[in-house]
Amino acid sequence: MKHLQFHNRYHPETNKEDVVLKFSANEIHLGKVIAKSGIVYGGTGNDLAIVGSRVIISATSTQSRLVLQDGICRFENSNQFIVKNAVRPYFSAQHPLFRIDKKIKKISTAQIITDKIRSPINDNLYVDVTNLGLRGNEGIHFEAKRMNLTAGNDISLATTIDGLIMFSTKKLYFGNNLKKLPLSSSPSLTASTDALRVCVCVSSKPKLFTVAGNKPCLAPQGFCS
Repeated sequence: MKHLQFHNRYHPETNKEDVVLKFSANEIHLGKVIAKSGIVYGGTGNDLAIVGSRVIISATSTQSRLVLQDGICRFENSNQFIVKNAVRPYFSAQHPLFRIDKKIKKISTAQIITDKIRSPINDNLYVDVTNLGLRGNEGIHFEAKRMNLTAGNDISLATTIDGLIMFSTKKLYFGNNLKKLPLSSSPSLTASTDALRVCVCVSSKPKLFTVAGNKPCLAPQGFCS
């Protein structure tokens, strides 16, 4: 009991004195902590470190809780989540519009879950990563005046069996250099030798390739395998 101390502490919000239990040891091992006031303080000038294979912070009145496990922070049984200061909220889960201050030019994160990311009007949006993966449960939609996808190794576009990949643009370039793909005036693409026919490999890993406009879609040997 030498590491347990009881003190009276003035609470500025209630204007009353509260009885505070102080742990004076450097490390305390506890299975559960129940704070009647709902507040747990760290030492003055020191960090409060809570360490465990699974940490649960809960409120019995609402059944909501915060779970920390395997490097993931998760809220359970909560209908609302707000980040705010004394004046206004910065973020609300019911109104999830998160504005980035114009002074912030770069954001780094391992994962983003959202329904939309956009840059300010007439400003560019850059995504520079080592390995980028985009996944949408109902689809992925890109819209821009100009879009440039550049990768050191490869760019892969995949969809479900009944899915669709559609490009709607005036100009489209493929390859290591900007190579324009002109369209033939012939609907059957049999008359113009200046045009290129865009073909796709029918394989487990479909690939796009081009042939002359008056040639059949025959890929080079081993290209589609």
